[in-house]
Amino acid sequence: MATLSDHQIKFHAERFDLIKPFEISQLNPASYDVRLGRTLKTEGRNSYGERWFSYHLEHRPYIMEPGEFLLAHIDELVRIPEDMECIFQLKSSLARDGLEHCLAGYIDPGYFGSPTLELVNVNRYHSIKLSAGMLIGQLRFCRLEAPCETPYGVNGHYQGDTSVQEARINGCVI
Repeated sequence: MATLSDHQIKFHAERFDLIKPFEISQLNPASYDVRLGRTLKTEGRNSYGERWFSYHLEHRPYIMEPGEFLLAHIDELVRIPEDMECIFQLKSSLARDGLEHCLAGYIDPGYFGSPTLELVNVNRYHSIKLSAGMLIGQLRFCRLEAPCETPYGVNGHYQGDTSVQEARINGCVI
């Protein structure tokens, strides 16, 4: 398994829609920077038992409080070929500010969509400002030794999602 370099990422983005939109300024030597999408889902409870509440970043940033957990998504759409896998990693500058991406940074071969991120503010005393379009992380693409037999699109619960998504089991929101 080998990580794709900058010129390989660019080639796949331009020819096979690996990343859309693709901006050359976001290309790194062995990864691609991605931006925070326009919608977050914050955790809470109301009288109807709803767990998640949508927050739209288009008009104002979100102030993430210490210890808070939320769901977000990247602004880009990715199309992972059946002979590649992808890893999401948080930007180190955000990690140094106390933001952590936890739990699910792997993107399967055959996935198409805008991956959902699980973010937590691990600071004890300081808030973190999140804005639509800010650089949030980077994608690292790795070539598999052979294409997979059953790509993500066959059984994946989140195939084609273009915004932040809550957890699903057997296609149902939990």
